Amino acid sequence: MKCVLLAAGKGSRMMPLTEHTPKPLLRVGGIPLMVRILNLFPPEVDEFIVVVGYRGDIIREKIGATLLGRPVTYVEQEHVNGTFYALKNTEHLLPKDESFFVVYGDDMHDPKAIADMLAYERALLVHTVENPRAYGVISTNDAGVVTAIHEKPEFPASDLVSTGVLLLTPDIFSYEPPALPSGEFALADAVGLQCAEKQIQAVRSNFWFPVSNPDDLAALESHLEQRRGDVTHALFMSDEHTHPLTTK
Repeated sequence: MKCVLLAAGKGSRMMPLTEHTPKPLLRVGGIPLMVRILNLFPPEVDEFIVVVGYRGDIIREKIGATLLGRPVTYVEQEHVNGTFYALKNTEHLLPKDESFFVVYGDDMHDPKAIADMLAYERALLVHTVENPRAYGVISTNDAGVVTAIHEKPEFPASDLVSTGVLLLTPDIFSYEPPALPSGEFALADAVGLQCAEKQIQAVRSNFWFPVSNPDDLAALESHLEQRRGDVTHALFMSDEHTHPLTTK
């Protein structure tokens, strides 16, 4: 099973930290953020695909051909045209009859909830927030099946939002979304089109830590430091099997 990490962005809100270092390689407790993120995925994932763009050469060099004992394939996003086409660049590498994970190279998540997603063919990891206007807001039916996704709505239908971990099937590429005002194409909009025809399960997460700016990065490091000694710490942040570069 494959997991696609979308890591092509410039991380503008992380400046000046990302002036010379791509955001996925910013360190949390001495470990690159992307290593932290990919270490959350269950053993069923046996290959990583990393979509790179901004300073992608540095990611290739630092991470290499294997990570966490699993092979890594790199795909270059040459045009800044949104997350839908970032993912579409990997279509030729994905099996035609198998679900795959997609994760954005930003946030920390609940690994147990990620594993729970495997019970479904398609799923979104979701979490409740106080200000859903800033996120992709999820509507579901009583069974937790996604019925709609609205990106940054003025009047949110719920406080449930997508956290940026998706379990998808290759038919997602049949749902090309409309262009945003920026000219980019959002993966969330494609999923919104798909949920009208296909069943996508919302899986609730018990832990979500968005990382958008330097203050978030510092807060995450502080949070993880506080968790050390907590018996549940290993559930979220196992350091034992990380890539050798994390010790440098």
